[in-house]
Formats: sequence, C-alpha cells, structure tokens
Amino acid sequence: MIAGNGAVYSFDPANPFATWRLEGWGFRNPYGIGVDPFNPTQLFVSNNGADTRGIVQNGEFQIVESRPIDEDFDDLFTLNIGGNEEFFGWPEFFHDSDSGEVLPVTDPEFCEELPPGLCPRFVFDENFRNSLTPQAAFAELGYHTSANKFDFSTSANFRFVGDLFVAETGSFVPITGAEELVGYEVVRVDRNSGGTQDFISHIHNTAEGIFQPEGFNKPIDVKFKDNVMFIVDFGVFEPGLNLQQNGTGKVWVVQHQGRRPGPTPHPRPTP
Repeated sequence: MIAGNGAVYSFDPANPFATWRLEGWGFRNPYGIGVDPFNPTQLFVSNNGADTRGIVQNGEFQIVESRPIDEDFDDLFTLNIGGNEEFFGWPEFFHDSDSGEVLPVTDPEFCEELPPGLCPRFVFDENFRNSLTPQAAFAELGYHTSANKFDFSTSANFRFVGDLFVAETGSFVPITGAEELVGYEVVRVDRNSGGTQDFISHIHNTAEGIFQPEGFNKPIDVKFKDNVMFIVDFGVFEPGLNLQQNGTGKVWVVQHQGRRPGPTPHPRPTP
C-alpha cells in the first residue's frame, strides 16, 4: 500500500526498492520520529494537529482553511516496526485532548469555536472508512504548540531514563487560528503513562518575554549525547508576528547539576 504523504516508511539502504514498506499512515504532519532505545521494534512519532487557518481582515480573524478543524491537539504516537501498517486517523479520525482516545472528525469537540456551516465532515468512502482501525494517541501534547523533534534520556546521571523530551516550537499566531503564544518550550513525556510535564518553559508567555534575542526562544530539536541534552533554537523568528532577527539562532546545553562526591558539609545557619 502506498499512502502518499502523512506517512512513515522504512527501507534497507542496501536495497531500498525491494525493501520499501509502509509502517504507519494517517498522520496529519509527522514531524519527528525516533526509535525507542529500549525497544528497537517500537517507533515514536510526533504529530502536528489540524488548524483553522485564516487571515486578519479589518481587525477580525477570517477563516480561509477549506476544512477547518478546531481543538485538535498535537499528538505523540507509537507504532510497531515491521508489522502490519497502522492507521492513525487523518483525515477522518482525531483524538480526545485529555485521554488520547480516537474520536470521529464529526465529534462536536472539533467544531466548538467554528462558525455555523463549517463543521468538518468525513472525506473517505464510507465502506473504506469502516474498514480502518485508527490507533489511540500515546500522549496529547497541547493545542497549536507545534510539537516537533524529540529524543530519549538514556542517562541515569541526567535522570528521567527512558522518558521523551519534545521540542515545542510554538504557535503561529494568528495564521493557524492560534490566539495565544503557547509552546516555545521543551516538555517531558513519561514513557510509562504518557503524562506530560514542562521541562524548560517561559515564565511569561508574551512576545516580549519569549523573543528576547539572548534568551530561549523557539526550540525545534532535542538530542542527547550521553548525559548531556542539546537543544536547537530557531531564535527570534515568528512570521505571523513579523519577527525575525539574524544571528539569534543558538544551541543550548543542559546538564543535571547533581551533588558532587565527597563528605556531606555541615549545615550553616541561614542569614
């Protein structure tokens, strides 16, 4: 089966044409992929959710998206490498923002803020749609956060062994329909529960706070080397707000500052 885009394929570089296979499809925008270092048959995929794209005219947001879908969060999926191809929903099924369970695109959750007559409808032939088995999400990562590339901690020194750290590049206000500056952070995903927690984030989610040229701006990738985390940061770059400043892209280095070996110091009174 050839699924076109919104899919993940695998192949053996020594013989790509003979070994090309579809692993998973039905992603809206599979931005980051990573093989679980503790289970080489499991692949994690980060997915950017749907939008209600538009433009601002006369001070008001006007939807121009041909099929706007509201409240579709960014997701993290898992699939089994080398098995039967797995289907993850797009464009017919999405996922509950709390549980990650599968919901049809016709569910009211995806139409709450849309004008009358714009609620999304099914696209596929009914018989074909009924033959599909969409998979639930492993984790829900936020609305318009642009959950992109990620990596796994494998170091007891860094801590959180096995958990995933996802770069959320941030919302494109207002062109995707986002009304707030969300994301612009690194989140940790618990490998057992799928629960998420902010790891590096901003104190104030304002343009002035997020886009300080010397600060932490717009992370797009996370990579570990032993017990060190590296974060690729776009810098000051936000097209929807006409923000762009050369020379502000950067790489951050993050380490766990644990107690060094040695005798325990005597406590001192606090002044």
